[in-house]
Amino acid sequence: MCHGRARYLICALYFFFYSAPCLALPASTSVRMRVPVIQARAGEPLSGLGASARARFEYGRKQFRRMFSAAEGLGPVFNEVSCGSCHGHPEATSMIPLGGASIGLTQSVRRFGQVQGNIFDPLASLGGSLLQMHSAVQLPECQEVIPAQANVISARLTTPTFGAGLVEAIPDRTLLRGQANTAVSGTAQLVHALEDPAGSAPRIGRFGWKSQVATILSFSADASLNEMGITNRFLQTENAPQGNQAALAVCDTVADPEDQPSTGRPEFIDAITDFQRYLAAPPQTPKRGMRGESLFRQVGCANCHTPLFRTSKSRAVPIALRDKPIAPYSDFLLHDMGVSGDGIGQGGAGRFEMRTAPLWGLALRSFFWHDGSQPLYQVSDLDSIILGVSYPWGSVFYGHNAPGSEASASAALYGSLTPSQRSDLFTFLKSLGRPEFDLVGSDHRVDRLDIAPMRACLQVAAPIGPDDPCAVADLNADGKVGNFDKKGFALAYQGPQFDCDCNGANDILAILNGTVADSNSDGYPDVCNVGLNLTVQPGAPGQPWDSLKSGQQVQVIVTGADAGDSVYVLVSFVARAGTSSGLLPAPHQALCVNLDQAQNFASLLGAAPALQANNFGSAVLSAPLPTSAPFAAGRIRLQAFEMKSGGGYRRSPVIEREIE
Repeated sequence: MCHGRARYLICALYFFFYSAPCLALPASTSVRMRVPVIQARAGEPLSGLGASARARFEYGRKQFRRMFSAAEGLGPVFNEVSCGSCHGHPEATSMIPLGGASIGLTQSVRRFGQVQGNIFDPLASLGGSLLQMHSAVQLPECQEVIPAQANVISARLTTPTFGAGLVEAIPDRTLLRGQANTAVSGTAQLVHALEDPAGSAPRIGRFGWKSQVATILSFSADASLNEMGITNRFLQTENAPQGNQAALAVCDTVADPEDQPSTGRPEFIDAITDFQRYLAAPPQTPKRGMRGESLFRQVGCANCHTPLFRTSKSRAVPIALRDKPIAPYSDFLLHDMGVSGDGIGQGGAGRFEMRTAPLWGLALRSFFWHDGSQPLYQVSDLDSIILGVSYPWGSVFYGHNAPGSEASASAALYGSLTPSQRSDLFTFLKSLGRPEFDLVGSDHRVDRLDIAPMRACLQVAAPIGPDDPCAVADLNADGKVGNFDKKGFALAYQGPQFDCDCNGANDILAILNGTVADSNSDGYPDVCNVGLNLTVQPGAPGQPWDSLKSGQQVQVIVTGADAGDSVYVLVSFVARAGTSSGLLPAPHQALCVNLDQAQNFASLLGAAPALQANNFGSAVLSAPLPTSAPFAAGRIRLQAFEMKSGGGYRRSPVIEREIE
């Protein structure tokens, strides 16, 4: 990566001290790849996880979205029923993956306290400083409100947990070196981890708006109690409603600690720690060389939003997290943000001190600052009128320029940029979290909407630079979008990807190669795009759309058939990745229902083999999914066949579903 004697010396010094980033590569530098390698998307696990770590990640993911009930210990006061209720929104229609930040103020919490003579009192005896907005017991004495004594109230958005294990693996000494940066005055907050024995040395805080938490396990235990009311082995005492300990006698009916291990499974706080620890860092596309990246440094953003760190080489760090370069764009230190701080003192953090928010994954978010008050985009005159406030430089930068903020010098430099330069800077910021091949750039997915732009990029003859729209599709940064990038696109593609006639050819690659026609760019060859569609979804409300549970109701829905025709749904079974029965094919490999091994899905559900299309061309079957093998766990592939009354048949695209 580093060429020439001088550049080699710079990089060698960086890797020795783990401090200043080595990003002096020319914009045209290509990435040498023998086979396409796609960056993990936000919400996906780290690459290189072993089978055991991957299994812990998957179990932790399920626990992260587990919804607690009062009978399981929820409350007596709480803010949400699950981790996933605040950290992302993992539904099919959402662009916020599980583990992400709040969508907006609807997923925020309230902090309060009292200030007298610049001394902050969290009003702990009255239930502060965190307000729990809900109660498991609907009695007046079990409810919380912000007390009248509070004269400081602040909203806080949920922070994302992407790459949390990598952040945890940054050595303390590396973060401490950031305090020597004379351009700003960052301060590390020293905190004790809940899991450390009494008398242990404090660690460097790095999680939370005030860097008030040092480890993921401490974060999990703290949030379990304070956000959901789930006591655990570290925090075994419930939060009393409004600080009234006597109220616990009627408001709390479940014995503590409520987080208890089950046979062969970790405790809840350990499971969600595994999920967060092994979450991949968000992607960055393009990875380097954008004009806005240089401007980011030029105006001083990088003084606090440190682009690059390297994780610890210690053997105590899991190998998937060990000695990895990461680009979180934060120094994880506290900085005085003046009146734009939240006014809440917490631990060693002053009222107006805030942790530098990591910027990786920024493209996935719409609102910023601790309270979500500031959108990213550069606000126009019309927006200023609608918002009722003038943001002359763009709202995020307005917050940095607040009275008393140590970032005001950088905000002033931003104000001196030309409109074109500001546009370049915003374009760079939106690369933080953008997946490769997400050419549309607004949905954070690689799907059928990206097919037409990808085909257009394949026709671009001129050298493609980092600021060109097609740079998102230039996987190896060689200045062109070609055959190598086609394979990368097929790997990254998240839409239905199948082999419509089971001839062994990946249809997405065939479309990009031009060997089959796809006139409407929907990802299906025209010869297969016959309008017959199959959906298999959970019949229980609230269940994740992309997974099925054995024993629970499922719905089989076929649409686009001709009235009166018989429709057969065939299923073949695929082993879940990491199980002893085998591994799934490579991610996004073209799907094909193996007709030699396929079975009739309706028959397996105890229904008649053939579904009959009604006058609207649809057929629906609702039945419980069997609990016996092979439905007990794994994945299934399904395809609908419509037998034409006049002879012949049509087939639907193949779909794949996980069975828990």
